[in-house]
Order: sequence, then structure tokens, then C-alpha cells
Amino acid sequence: MELSNILETEKIFIENTEFNIEKKQYETLKEILKETGTKIEDVKYYSSPLNNEKYFSIALEKGNITSLQIKNYKLKNVSEKIGHLKKLYYLDLCSNDISDLPKNIEELVELKYLFLSNNKISVLGESITGLAKLEELYLLNNNIQKLPESINYLFKLKVLVLEKNNLQTLPESIGNLKELQILHLNNNNISKLPKEFENLSALKILYLNKNPIKILPKNIENIKSLRIIFLNIDQTISIPKKSQKFRMVYLNN
Repeated sequence: MELSNILETEKIFIENTEFNIEKKQYETLKEILKETGTKIEDVKYYSSPLNNEKYFSIALEKGNITSLQIKNYKLKNVSEKIGHLKKLYYLDLCSNDISDLPKNIEELVELKYLFLSNNKISVLGESITGLAKLEELYLLNNNIQKLPESINYLFKLKVLVLEKNNLQTLPESIGNLKELQILHLNNNNISKLPKEFENLSALKILYLNKNPIKILPKNIENIKSLRIIFLNIDQTISIPKKSQKFRMVYLNN
């Protein structure tokens, strides 16, 4: 084996479990936890946390971090060193105090699942759209006011959760998310969907409840995969006459 293929690793113990982590990734993990005032050796590893309880979980493969969860740690800033986690495919930073993401988050080239719900994000930067392999993105309960125009670069996105934000409009480019199947837009301030919405050819489930929307796009029936649209029970909305193949489900507040 060539020396260049041998990872230089650091050995750490979390809750008496030994982990051998590639050195740069170890430094990254230490830096992220430092932002929360937590030393890596003091981390508690939980398999089934209670609500609002600090939660830390890590998975490795051949010294590389592939899955990382840091929840309820009051994390405000995500270190730019996170770009060192080249094999990371699952990242959960829910229930922290994050207001912005590092510009180099796009360096997480293997990332498929990203959970950022219950934070303080108001601006979703263009850098997030560089995650070309991303399949699921959860942004529930932030304060996002607009999506980046380059959202269409998330070619592989299948699930997008934007519930409980402050969105008023959607970019026309959202219609280019050809693999999107589930879209949560409930609890926003959206009054109109863009015409390009009809191009979401894989969309199956759409949540629109708790929005001031009054009319669906005229050609929404062109989305042949669409099965269910969720609306408020008191929501008056105009539905195109030909749109008979999908079901409207009305929810109570």
C-alpha cells in the first residue's frame, strides 16, 4: 500500500468508545465543538435523547466521518473547517442557534442529507446550492425570507422542508428541481406560486396550509405525479377545473 493512501489518524474516546479519526477531521470536530464551549473529551454520546437534551452522534468509515449529529448545543457558528469532512453524507445540526452557513459548505461533496431545522437562519446563501448530491434538506422553523435563485442546482433534491419560515415568494428556478417529490411550504406568507411550478415533474406531496395563497397555477394538472395537496380547512383557494387527479386534504389549525 502506498504511504499516500494511509490516513494519519487521532484516537479519541467518547463514552468509553474508541474512535480513530483522520487528523484534519479530528481538528474540524474539535473546532465545531469549541464553538459550543464543549471539549471533545467531555462529549456525551446519546442514542435516544429527550427533547431539548444535548445530542451528539458520529459514524465513521475507515477513519472518515460519514455521519455527524450535534443538536441542542447552542451552536452559533459552523467552522469553515467543516469542508475537511469530504466523506460526510449525513449532517444534522438541528436545534442550535445557527444564523448562517460557511461559504465552503459546498465542499461537502458527498452530502445527501442535511438537517438545519430549529435554528436562526434568515438568509440561505448560494453556497448551499453547490451540494450537488443533496437529496433531503430540512429547514423547518427558521426565518428564511427567500430562496437563492440557484436552488435549481440541487439536481438530486427529493425532499425540501421549508415549513415555518417567512417566505413570500419562490424563485422561478424552483421548477427545475426535476427529482423533487415532497415539498413543505406550510406556515409561510406565500400568496402565489410561480408558473414554473408546473415543471416539478416528480412532485407527489405538496404542503400549502397556513399560507395566504388564493389560486393554484393554471397548469398544475401537468404535474402527473402529484397526489396530495395539503391546505387549511378554512383556506379558500381556486383550483383549475381539470385538476381532478390529485386529492386535496384540508387540515385544522
